[in-house]
Order: sequence, then structure tokens, then C-alpha cells
Amino acid sequence: MRVGEQLREVSDSLGIQLSLADLPKSDDYEYEIRIVGIDRPYGFAFKLGVDYLCWTLSLHLDEYGSSALEAMRSRFAERRETLDSIVKIANERNQAFVLNINNMETSSWTDSQNWSDLELQLRHSYSSEESAAEALRTVLLDALCIVLSLLVESEVWDKDNDNEGPELGALEGDPSSILVNKYERSRYNRALCLRYYGFNCRGCGIHMEAKYGPIGQNVIHVHHIVPLSLMGGSYRLNPIKDLIPLCPNCHNVVHRVTPPLSIADLNAQTGFLGIDR
Repeated sequence: MRVGEQLREVSDSLGIQLSLADLPKSDDYEYEIRIVGIDRPYGFAFKLGVDYLCWTLSLHLDEYGSSALEAMRSRFAERRETLDSIVKIANERNQAFVLNINNMETSSWTDSQNWSDLELQLRHSYSSEESAAEALRTVLLDALCIVLSLLVESEVWDKDNDNEGPELGALEGDPSSILVNKYERSRYNRALCLRYYGFNCRGCGIHMEAKYGPIGQNVIHVHHIVPLSLMGGSYRLNPIKDLIPLCPNCHNVVHRVTPPLSIADLNAQTGFLGIDR
């Protein structure tokens, strides 16, 4: 299986660039994956190992990776709700999952304490070579969504200023930074929303791939529950609370009225009782 192909798919879905390098045979892992622009020695790398029908992905801080940790810590308080949701998913979908700061589980974290170490490791088994690609995408997306939820600047919409200004990975001491434009930030928020809710429409329950076959794979719209134009002042988007997947038909229907039809009213019309989570 070509690891690079799966990495490109994940890169496209998140709106970021990832690099892939082979590791020396003396290393316990086979590949190193980095977010392009968060360069050593001020950031971190993911190391990917391949065992018998199992992927292992582990985060490793660079020599001066404390800059990256500080960037994450500084955003932790405002991102905790989103982070907790992603962590819950990662726990459910992977056979092994560890996420600790200073040897403490997430429930014990505070934004005031100094973060001196971060441990993130995921293991995901697969039953056949045919399912290896999906298993790899799972560990990559879960790990990257956790880290990016603490690094990507929130999508802030200012009614008076239409402020776009996000930035990813502007780490102290790092000579480079990644500028994430409005489109890329929207892709990241879309990916985070769908990572949490999945690809079933939350209006009628349809899964486009189940109905149309492979041509319907990943066909879904992501709906702003409250339109940005109706939000007063400056608003910081939460991709799990503020976004929800709808099929094209349901998305069209909710926007036939102003303000858009609520999801509860849409469900009443379709008779859909909803999905857990």
C-alpha cells in the first residue's frame, strides 16, 4: 500500500501540507510525517510504524519543541470543548489511544500550568490489506485533528470587519509560518465537523455512498446552524457546535426560509429521529 497516497488524501481534506520521509532502519518506526512550515527544531513530527496488520502513530517533539507546546497551551482553554470531542472519537475508533500532558490525562489539564511534555500515540488494527488504507487514514486524521485543534487559529467572523486573519504554526523562534486562507480554514473546519458527526445527513439520515455507491463517497454539505450574517459582533466558530452535515436536498430546504429552518424542525418534517452523537 502506498502511504504517500493516503497522506495526500488527508492533506487535501484538512487543507494543510504534509511531508513524508523514510526513517533509518535503526529507528523503531518506518516513516516520519511533518506539517510543512512547522519545521525542526521548533515543532514536532509524527512517526509511523507498520506492524502485522497494525499501524502505530506517535508524536515526537523537536529539540526546541517547547515553542509548539506553548502555542497549544495558550489556546487550550478556548478549544477544550472541541478537543474533548475529538479525543472521545479517537478513543472509540482506535484500538489503543494515549494523550497525556506532563504525564496527566486530559481531564487533569489546565491552561495555567506549564506544559513540558506531550505524549500522543494511536494504534489501529486492520483485518486485510484492503482495509489498511482506511485504518491509516483513521490514525492520521485523529492525530492531526487533535494537534491542529490547538494550533489552527479559530475561524473568527467579525460582522463589522469581516476579519479572516488565521494563522497556523506561528511558533516563537520558528522563522517560518503557515498562512491558512479562508478556504483552507473552512476545509479544516469541515473535516473536523465530519470527523465528529460522520457522513450521514443529520436532516434525513441518508448516507450518499450507501445510496449511490462509490460515486457518492464523501458527498455531503456542511451547514452553519446559525448563519454568520446573523451573528452579532465578532464570533469564534466552533466546528462541532456550529456546523452539521446535511445532504444537498436538506441543505437546500433549510435555506428556503430566513432564518434557516432549525435542524429540529427539519427532522420533524423528514421524520428522522437522529443519530447518536
